[in-house]
Amino acid sequence: IRVKNGTYRELLNVVSSKKKITLLGQDRDKTIIAAINNNNLNSNGSSYRCMMEISGDDFRVYNITFRNLTPQGGSQAETIKVNNAKRCVASNCEFCSFQDTLLISGSMYLSDCYIEGDVDYIWGYGTVFFERCHLRTMRSGAYINQARNDAATLGYFYVDCTLSQPTGVSGSVFARIDQASFPYSQVVFINTTM
Repeated sequence: IRVKNGTYRELLNVVSSKKKITLLGQDRDKTIIAAINNNNLNSNGSSYRCMMEISGDDFRVYNITFRNLTPQGGSQAETIKVNNAKRCVASNCEFCSFQDTLLISGSMYLSDCYIEGDVDYIWGYGTVFFERCHLRTMRSGAYINQARNDAATLGYFYVDCTLSQPTGVSGSVFARIDQASFPYSQVVFINTTM
């Protein structure tokens, strides 16, 4: 599916029966999917409060910016939820929200992407490989990751990535875990600029 430049106000859902879908944006900076959705509006769980849910395997997206427009402090507001889909790919994309920007359960590869958030903004139960991605933390003392993988599932791997924060933001933490519930949580940073 080719997506021309423009701003699209949409909530999207790729159901599990829709496999091998590719979204190809015309220009990352000019092809924008943006909407407001959050836990205050839809409090029945992450599938209802995300801006886009992907349940179909082999989903691919290139050259698109995704923005959940919920303001900071406006409750949990995922931009993308990968719901047990396997072999998903995002390249040259932007994902912006505040709390819980990316919820990834399944498997995903992200390259050359920009990801922005404030609390646990990358989280879930999946196996994810990030390559040359830029993570920007927008609140002091915030956690970047909350991996919840089990003993049989690899966690989140960052290779050749960059971590940054705006002037005045400090004290961000790489990851946090609930040791009682998720003792096998795994987050790995390799050759990452911090």
